[in-house]
Amino acid sequence: MLSGITVTLSADTGVLSAASVVTDSTTPATVTLSYGGNQTNRTVTITATAGTVSAQIPIQIVGSTVTLASSASSIPTITPQRLP
Repeated sequence: MLSGITVTLSADTGVLSAASVVTDSTTPATVTLSYGGNQTNRTVTITATAGTVSAQIPIQIVGSTVTLASSASSIPTITPQRLP
């Protein structure tokens, strides 16, 4: 992992716990996505930008379960978790 890289984050719906994170060489940078009061089933698109590189990460919200589908090259593998 690269250290000291600022990654700017945005979501097209829902609420992220932080608008940006800084990478660390030993631990993954993490943020929390909450449903933001909208409890409908939907796809949330997270956009992550570091410098001139951007990636869009679709996250399915179904009921109270979040399912993340990604390749290991874009973000770390995450076990699906329940929203608060």
